[in-house]
Amino acid sequence: MVAALKARGVEVPYMVKDNEGHGFGNEENRFEFYEAVEKFFARHLK
Repeated sequence: MVAALKARGVEVPYMVKDNEGHGFGNEENRFEFYEAVEKFFARHLK
């Protein structure tokens, strides 16, 4: 999905952590993820 959106010129925030599988179980990674979600909502929902 990310590759298809980028191919169409859509900016796609994407986060990958080497020490995680599907989802974010590590507490530090969850904080970083929710911070990114909050910034995304602030930008797009105002």
